[in-house]
Amino acid sequence: MFWKLTLVVLTLGGTACGLLVLRQQEQDVLATQSTLRRQISSLEKDLRAKSFRIGELSNLRRLEEYRVRTEAAGDLLWMPFPFAPEFDRPLKNSAVPSEVVANKRDVPNPSNLGS
Repeated sequence: MFWKLTLVVLTLGGTACGLLVLRQQEQDVLATQSTLRRQISSLEKDLRAKSFRIGELSNLRRLEEYRVRTEAAGDLLWMPFPFAPEFDRPLKNSAVPSEVVANKRDVPNPSNLGS
């Protein structure tokens, strides 16, 4: 009878310790999760601020003022592009047989060299 009672007490004690460990791990996970959410929130706020600042600095009027100011100070000489840049990517060409490509001798131009 003594051994049965001892076994029951040890089983209950082990179960209680296991449950305490699980509860502590859950609290650690929740604490880490809240810390990470605060960090994510802070980084998103910083990203929005930097995005706003980039948008503010890349305003065309502000860039023109910067160009005029640096030319007046003699720091930089601004030269226009020798061609009109195309910022939109051209559409992808469909695949054609190799004999058609070999017979067609197109001269490459600056707009289709980078694609």
